[in-house]
Amino acid sequence: MLTFALDWVRPPRQMCGTSFFYAHSDQWRYEKLDVRELLSPLADPAPHRGSIIDLNARAERMGWLPSAPQLAVNPLTLAQEAERAGIGIQEFVASALMEDRICMACEDPDNPSNFPRNLFIWRANLFGSSGKGHEYFLRHFLGTTHGLQGKDLGEMGGLKPQEVAWHDPAPEGKLDLVTTLDFRMSSSCLYSDVVLPTASWYEKYDLNTTDMHPFIHPFSAAVDPVWESRSDWEIYKTIARRFSELAVGHLGVERDVVLTPIQHDTAAELAQPFEVKDWKKARTNERPIFVA
Repeated sequence: MLTFALDWVRPPRQMCGTSFFYAHSDQWRYEKLDVRELLSPLADPAPHRGSIIDLNARAERMGWLPSAPQLAVNPLTLAQEAERAGIGIQEFVASALMEDRICMACEDPDNPSNFPRNLFIWRANLFGSSGKGHEYFLRHFLGTTHGLQGKDLGEMGGLKPQEVAWHDPAPEGKLDLVTTLDFRMSSSCLYSDVVLPTASWYEKYDLNTTDMHPFIHPFSAAVDPVWESRSDWEIYKTIARRFSELAVGHLGVERDVVLTPIQHDTAAELAQPFEVKDWKKARTNERPIFVA
């Protein structure tokens, strides 16, 4: 999650995929697992009350877990607001979060302002095999025909989260656009709005890695791509070029605000002030890390 050396070069925008899809496919609304079932019998249960999604939100707030989206507001506007207020960006964002004038997106994943709207799938069959909880994806992420039979915590009268907002009814179809790059007509392609045909093996120069092998597999092109297919690199160059053309008049030189997780080899990684006297007031006792 904190790899790729971006934490030494520029603010990273990685996100823990498991947490992201758990939240936005609304699987947390059906969660029956109690946190106490995961605790050591020697652990104090008092600081660990709430549901799984509550503790996930706390981990994002504290900088223990990469977060995206990060804030429930457009981060491009925060620098301007801080400048108008005559306050440094870090101080402005931190104080606004502590005073609840700004909220973390993870605290309200079912708010339309925090929905993931555009999804680009590359080299993965997310809806067919990679994503766990297929029917949840179909109902809440895509808003299409599904076979979900279980009832959520609101319907079954279960224990709802304490720190994450609950909405009734549950949102369905959060995504506006799904684009998949693949040379196979996978399940993800079948559920996509746009399918971009990529070059297959031996039709491109590329590198391939997996989480199952300790080596990198280089590809060498033996033949040209057939029909309208292109290499992944050429496809993304075309998208970037066209996006840059369309962005004129909408985006210029922007000052972005990025909340970074705790960095490697820093004092914050070794120790972070944390004290919880009351679960409902836990947020005021946390000391989050913010970098503009």
